[in-house]
Amino acid sequence: MESLTINKTVVFLNCKNVIKKVKTNPTIHSAFVFSIIILIITVCTYAQINFSRPYSIFKNTISDQGSLLLNPRGQKVWNLGIICAGILFLPHVLYLSQIMCVGTPIASQILLITGSISSITFSFVGIFPAEFKIPHCIFAGITFVGICLVANIYFFLNLKKLRDINGGSILNINFSQNYKLEMIFAGLVHLFLDIALIIFLIQFINQGKLMPISEWAYLLGVMLWMITTTRSSPITIQNKNKSEILNKLQL
Repeated sequence: MESLTINKTVVFLNCKNVIKKVKTNPTIHSAFVFSIIILIITVCTYAQINFSRPYSIFKNTISDQGSLLLNPRGQKVWNLGIICAGILFLPHVLYLSQIMCVGTPIASQILLITGSISSITFSFVGIFPAEFKIPHCIFAGITFVGICLVANIYFFLNLKKLRDINGGSILNINFSQNYKLEMIFAGLVHLFLDIALIIFLIQFINQGKLMPISEWAYLLGVMLWMITTTRSSPITIQNKNKSEILNKLQL
């Protein structure tokens, strides 16, 4: 019994060390993010190739790819991929909450809780295919809204961090032009993601039937947002800024 307790303690400490390394290593996080995106693109491509009829993003919803009836050949791979993507999304959320926890502990905890719920429901979308209409719609809806909330919480916390790094000003950030453009791009991505979600919700509430293209627009927005988290995080900005200062001193 004592040995089991010691082993649990060792595992916990090892996990804590891994989290600490990921928190301070944006490169690991970047590789992780692109792995999730590649997984989603791969399973979607496979499901569409094996679809029972020509697949169209204008006529078929995202969930059609995992339908037992519409996609008997490709549904297993797609559903398994979505389950895995949901599981992998959790460490991504943990990373975001970790790098934001200093100075904004409550907001970072809200981000973590919301993201964790979204991660679980993300996986449940694959566990309950489209034929299980009620649970599938509930889990998909929670995932869509939850991820968008996580993205917006992260974005505004990011702006606050950048303002603090720059001495209280966000308008005159003393970083390179490339990084200013990346922050503008991140803002446009969030705007695109929010608009896609609003259109999705309006269609669902008013008609109960969705235009598939709005789902695909939302998914594109989520993937673009994940990419922006690898470029515009406070750690990445600070490291880049330090590198630029050192280069100027060397010159």
